[in-house]
Amino acid sequence: MFKTFQRLLLLIALIGNAVLADTVDSLRNVLTKTVNDTGKTRTLQLLSWELRKDSATSWAYANQAMKLAEKIQHPHSIALSYNLYGDLLQFRDDNIGAIMQYEMTLKIAENNSDSSNIGGALNNIGISYDYMGRYDKALEYYLLALKINEEARHKPGMAYGFCNVGDIYDTQGHFKDAISYYEKAHEIYAILNDKEGMASTLNNIGIAFNQMNDYDEAVQHYLKARKLFEQVGDIQSDAVCLTNLGETYVKLGEVDKAYEYYALSLERFKEIGYKLGERVCWINISHILLDRGQYSEAIEQLIAVLNSAVGAIDLENIKDAAQLLSEGYQKMGDFKKAYQYHMQFSEAKDSLFREASERSMIEMQTRYETEKKEKENDLLKKDIELQEKELERSQFRQYTLVTISLLIIALMIILTLNQRNFKKQKLAETEKLLSQVALLKAENALQKADQSTLRSKFNINKDRVDAAAGSRLNESDWKVLSVICDRPTTSNKTIADEVFLSVDGVKSSFKKMYDLFDVTASGRNKKIALVLHVMKLSEYSTGNPGS
Repeated sequence: MFKTFQRLLLLIALIGNAVLADTVDSLRNVLTKTVNDTGKTRTLQLLSWELRKDSATSWAYANQAMKLAEKIQHPHSIALSYNLYGDLLQFRDDNIGAIMQYEMTLKIAENNSDSSNIGGALNNIGISYDYMGRYDKALEYYLLALKINEEARHKPGMAYGFCNVGDIYDTQGHFKDAISYYEKAHEIYAILNDKEGMASTLNNIGIAFNQMNDYDEAVQHYLKARKLFEQVGDIQSDAVCLTNLGETYVKLGEVDKAYEYYALSLERFKEIGYKLGERVCWINISHILLDRGQYSEAIEQLIAVLNSAVGAIDLENIKDAAQLLSEGYQKMGDFKKAYQYHMQFSEAKDSLFREASERSMIEMQTRYETEKKEKENDLLKKDIELQEKELERSQFRQYTLVTISLLIIALMIILTLNQRNFKKQKLAETEKLLSQVALLKAENALQKADQSTLRSKFNINKDRVDAAAGSRLNESDWKVLSVICDRPTTSNKTIADEVFLSVDGVKSSFKKMYDLFDVTASGRNKKIALVLHVMKLSEYSTGNPGS
């Protein structure tokens, strides 16, 4: 029955109308004086959030901010606008819609290496999953955000991330792990001298120890948190911490001390006008009064709490107040009123059950839709990846084909140039050999004192040539040799006709003579080289005319 407040980082403080009005007026004043478009965009975003309870006005400012951010093409501001859309949807419990907007923030931030918005978007996606009860997904995104902030060495983001991870472990009952992460956050807040952050983490560590039934440790952490809350003047958080202390002392069996802390907490909540906190404190105090036998005082306070809860449609406190009233009247012997309040307790309990069932159905539907969307996104991502891979393969094929084509063209050009050079070299070699043959012919003709023609029949010195050939030349060989010495460029067919051999026979004769005289020239130059060799062997000989 005794009630406590859970983690302070998830506790949303109520904003007084006067304070809200002052903030909105100040922002509107800033908006009229701001010249810089980036500054205007940020002011519009802040106005939208401050007016989030007024849906139409809030969305109007949010849309203005987005249009201006897109107009000036400022990626950081565009990312913040999508993030704002997500916050507004999350505020209205549309967590699926919020996640979609945060994913847009994440995409833009990643494209622009905007680490602050990357970390923020990942954290916000995690919070949305947290609210949906998808703790596995929430933890996944919290850890991703934490990694980004650690890489950027952004200490406030790291501390916030450690707290988020701690909250998940606390919710799942892994209290030691939760404490470990809260302590990491506390260390960073201490380095930053952020007393409010230090106090919040100490309170959360106290709650974890309380749930582990380590009440002494819980009390020590609550007391340390209180001192810091008092230093920064955070009355509401101090009141929450006092309530948690009272609940722990009840478990320790020190009811009088618990009563003192509940009474102090009640004073703090009255000071700031936090009615929900007041109702929680009165229920806790009334429970102690009933245990002490102070029935009339307890019932008086419980009726006031019940009326307040009914007016605020606070079913949880209607249920608890009605239950205690039923118990109180039963102890006083007024069974009629005891039954009356028991029925009111049952009705509130049934309403809460229906609400819980509806929330469960909504969560199940939300989970189904989210998982469906995740699967669709996964399929879409895979399809995109396949398309990208196919495009890469297609481009690779195209690049390969172009490269091969260019290589082939280059190779053809090189081969053509080489062929031309080869032909030129061969032609030059032929001309050189022919000129040497002609020179030898001329010299031979001059020796015979026959200067009438340079194409006179060359006299082969058979003795020298035969000796060089090892006497292996036959009659056909001498005929072939005689023809080409006279006309070195004569074709094999013409030679064959003149010496009465087949073309193959002429080729065979040449092959034998090339081998005998070790002729190394190539192609048709072999014949000329052979002639030149024979002429040099026969040089200036006047004897033994060739056949």
